Amino acid sequence: MALTDIEIVHLGRDNSIDFTLYADSTVQDLTGVTRISLRIGDEVLTSTDASGGDIRWSGVGYGTGEVRIFAGASTSVSLSTGRFTGSLVVYDGSNPNGVLWDDNIPLRVKQNALTT
Repeated sequence: MALTDIEIVHLGRDNSIDFTLYADSTVQDLTGVTRISLRIGDEVLTSTDASGGDIRWSGVGYGTGEVRIFAGASTSVSLSTGRFTGSLVVYDGSNPNGVLWDDNIPLRVKQNALTT
């Protein structure tokens, strides 16, 4: 994955972090994926539902290998503001302990300045 730009998580908002998973310059088919986890600081965001939940990798309009992370709207973790280096782990039937996809994802978690 190797994201070079810092990704922003807006707490309390539906913004997503979108990217495509590649291995050896080839887009990866995520059909067999059973779970994806993202560590942000001391919190771990996990999803086992490909088309729902905080991390999604299947749905209308998704390309092959596309992952969308909705960390800011998550109610399953309590994120602190600040800068973090995230780690993404992808699980499937052949890799029940997960494959560390990237452990150098630059993230910044920001408190939402606007309230509804």
